[in-house]
Amino acid sequence: MKKIKFIILFFVTIIFSDCKDNYIGETTIITFPDEKWEKKEALTFVYSISEVGEKYNIFVNLRHSSAFYDKKLKLKLTIVSPSGNEDSFTEVLNIKNIRGKFKSDCIGDYCDLKELIKKKYKFKEAGEYKIKIEHLSDREFISNVMRLELIVEKN
Repeated sequence: MKKIKFIILFFVTIIFSDCKDNYIGETTIITFPDEKWEKKEALTFVYSISEVGEKYNIFVNLRHSSAFYDKKLKLKLTIVSPSGNEDSFTEVLNIKNIRGKFKSDCIGDYCDLKELIKKKYKFKEAGEYKIKIEHLSDREFISNVMRLELIVEKN
């Protein structure tokens, strides 16, 4: 039954997702086969930026199960430029509202949350950027996480 729900969610996502002309690069989705994101596991995404000086919005798209426990998830992002300069910042994903209900779109046990984590970011040089994401939980791992996608769009 879970596989059927997953297939339905997959097709609904494809049907209702709109084509973005301002989308950068290929989609990179990192999956967690055991639905655990280890603290020591920094996720790395690579994007090629050609238009310097443009403003970009950076989104995280998190898929989690309905058994996800935390209300918030604190993340550390490190953007590494082609020349090796690093720009780090922390952001908090609000998974649940003040009443404890998911902000995510859920179908069955599968929930998707797309949240803006950096608005109007300016990349200072052209070339290949690496964006690393780490969770800053007190625990060694976060459970009930299925996948994480990083989306970079022109503003």
